[in-house]
Amino acid sequence: MLRHLGNRVKHLSAEPPRLALRIAHNTTARSLTRSSLPVEIVNDSVLTLGLELRDRVIAEYLGKYSNTAFRILISRPQNGVGAVWFADLTACLQHVGIAVMLVDAHDPTFRDKWQRFHPNVFIAIDSTETLAALDLVFIAEYKKEHGCLRLLTPTTTHRFPLSGCSSEDRTRLALATSGMSADAYFSMMEPEFFQLFFVDWLQRGFKYFAIPCAANPFRHFPVRASKDLDYLVVTSCNPEKVRVSHDFLLPIVKHYYGIWAGTDWGFGMGPLVGGTLNYYYARARIAPAPLVRSLREFPCEVSERAFSGPACGGFMLTNPTPVTSRFFEPTELALSPSPREFVDAFGYYARRPDDRTGFVIRGMTRVFTQHTYFHRIDRLVEVLSECSKMF
Repeated sequence: MLRHLGNRVKHLSAEPPRLALRIAHNTTARSLTRSSLPVEIVNDSVLTLGLELRDRVIAEYLGKYSNTAFRILISRPQNGVGAVWFADLTACLQHVGIAVMLVDAHDPTFRDKWQRFHPNVFIAIDSTETLAALDLVFIAEYKKEHGCLRLLTPTTTHRFPLSGCSSEDRTRLALATSGMSADAYFSMMEPEFFQLFFVDWLQRGFKYFAIPCAANPFRHFPVRASKDLDYLVVTSCNPEKVRVSHDFLLPIVKHYYGIWAGTDWGFGMGPLVGGTLNYYYARARIAPAPLVRSLREFPCEVSERAFSGPACGGFMLTNPTPVTSRFFEPTELALSPSPREFVDAFGYYARRPDDRTGFVIRGMTRVFTQHTYFHRIDRLVEVLSECSKMF
């Protein structure tokens, strides 16, 4: 009861800033029919380099792990970033030659598909909903008989970024400790995330591995287009995202022409569908992507857009985090810490295509050579090897 009341309060407190964003967006959409800045064309050097780097990494990883014995069954989340993350990982696992199957935990034929596929690695989200849908007894018995590593992704529930355990946490921890759910954990978050917020799991000896988000070369690559948009915002809608969007993006939405995409905002174009993301990145001068406070303050991640944006040839403007330097040099990703500096940086770069192109080329090169899902699979294979005794 208290949890639902707390969530209700959060949503109510987020409504005024969401309404302000909606009014600003709709007002600007009526007053501006196009950008006031000169139309630009995607720089040929960006297009040529991006496609060359993409083709190179795809060719390099074709069948790279076809001789491994791993058979990975992935429980697909219903929605959210986890669904996209696992779908991208699955596509790239297939390309490198690792046997993989993606299955919905609620699929009534889940057990039949499991038995036909005969996995030795099982990946799922360690959420209350997923655990309730899975036949944990069957999976545990299968593990005893055949051997199978259960590699689960920890969830933070409503308490994040606070320390301590919620009732849901205690339930999941009890399942893992009794041998009924996870053998080890991994997520897109950095090691400090588990060390800070999952102390109880660490004290019980559970291992954690960081496998960050990345770019999927099959979806994320540059295309040719006219840059007729000042901005492209692609973000999910929740109370935290509403507040950070209001603080960092409201002045931009009020004065510039662009597209706002994402579910449940009540304005904009809604979710981007199909393979259109790179097309919209190509059309936008800037893709502003401010981060929620927990990512700005804690050593967690830099967000998926920091990788997919540059791979698509997009100029990303985002916030620095305690871990940004692990992935990018200062000249590869444009960073601005405060709302005022963020808006000023947007105005500066909107009128300087050459500066933007330099960032895009350097960031794109970094992503395609170090931060694709193929590179994450290299780490995943290392993790599976490290966990060989848990199979």
